[in-house]
Amino acid sequence: MKKKTHYKHFNNAGHKLIHLNGKDRVLLDYMCEWMDTQNRITLDGFFIEKFIAHIARITDERVMYSKKQVTYAIEKMASLELIFHSGKKGVYFVSPKHFANGTLGQNKKNFLKVQKLLEDTTSDKTLYHIPRKFTDC
Repeated sequence: MKKKTHYKHFNNAGHKLIHLNGKDRVLLDYMCEWMDTQNRITLDGFFIEKFIAHIARITDERVMYSKKQVTYAIEKMASLELIFHSGKKGVYFVSPKHFANGTLGQNKKNFLKVQKLLEDTTSDKTLYHIPRKFTDC
């Protein structure tokens, strides 16, 4: 997996990000750095261990995470609709409404893909509203 060095953040997630503590936000940023151009990321045991080791290394072990903390943060991000489960074990989409790792055109495709996924898996069709203009996000 090739590490990404940047991603786009749209300024429409403040009402959700305010519910994350600092450690949760560091995890979200790390996920955004590693997601592919479809905003897809595998959040499995390997990813969690890699993240925990990375934070311990860059902070000289002054900041430590437990697997339980990371798992809880992932669940919190899913409840805030910052990430969405793909239907495949451990595979998630980082919300393309709020974050992008590709062109605007690719991000619009990702947005529509997540909307379709949600329509297929939930009866609440308003869960992930598509703006009239994608650039209104």
